[in-house]
Amino acid sequence: MKKVDFKNELKVLKENKFYRFADLFFQAGMRWRSDRDTILGEDQYKNTILRKYLEQKKSEIDYVTLKRIVTEHASLNKYSVPTENELVIHLRCGDIFDESDPYYRVVVQQDKMMSSNLFSKKFGAIHYKHIDKVSVVTALHFGANELIQRFFYSDQIYKNNINFLKSFEKRINDCGHEMNLVSNNDFDLDFCYMANSKWFVKSPSRISNLVSEIRS
Repeated sequence: MKKVDFKNELKVLKENKFYRFADLFFQAGMRWRSDRDTILGEDQYKNTILRKYLEQKKSEIDYVTLKRIVTEHASLNKYSVPTENELVIHLRCGDIFDESDPYYRVVVQQDKMMSSNLFSKKFGAIHYKHIDKVSVVTALHFGANELIQRFFYSDQIYKNNINFLKSFEKRINDCGHEMNLVSNNDFDLDFCYMANSKWFVKSPSRISNLVSEIRS
C-alpha cells in the first residue's frame, strides 16, 4: 500500500500571520481588525477568496456570499475537486501540537472526534461501502503571533505533527484505504477542495465548521 511522503508532500506554513481565514471570518482573536486591513490593502491578497469575501459581504458571518465566492473561484481557476465517492477529512495541524501550550487540548479533542466520527466500526464514515478514496486535507499552520509570543514553529512541534499524521495514516490503511494527502501553500485550494466534497469529516476547528456551513 502506497505511503504518503510527508517530508515532500506536506506543506509547512511557518509564518501564516495574516491569512487566517476562519479567525478573520468569525472576528476571532485580538488581531482580526488589523489583519483584515492587511488582507484588504496588500496586493499579494488580491483575488483571494478572503479578500473577495471582505469586499463583497453584506453582513458579518455571511455564509451565502462566501459560498457563492467559493463556487465561482473554484470554477474560474479550474481547481481540482473531490470525486463522488471520495471521503474528505480535515485535520487541524501545526502549532496546536505544541505540548507546552494550553491549545494542545485541541489535539486530544481531534483524536476523540476522529475515533467517533471516522473510525468507529458502527458509525464511522470510513466504513461506508461506497467510499473508494480517502483524502486528508491539512497543512502545518503556524500563526506566529509576536504580540503574545505564541504559535511559533519548532523542530519538535514539526516532529509531533509528523508522528501524529503517520499514526493517522496507519489507521486509514488498517481500514483498507490508502491516504491521499491534499496540502497546498495556497489555502484557497484546500478550502475549495473541502467545500466541494460530498462526504466530509470535520476537525474541532473554526475552519471545519465554516466548511460544513457552506457545504449545506
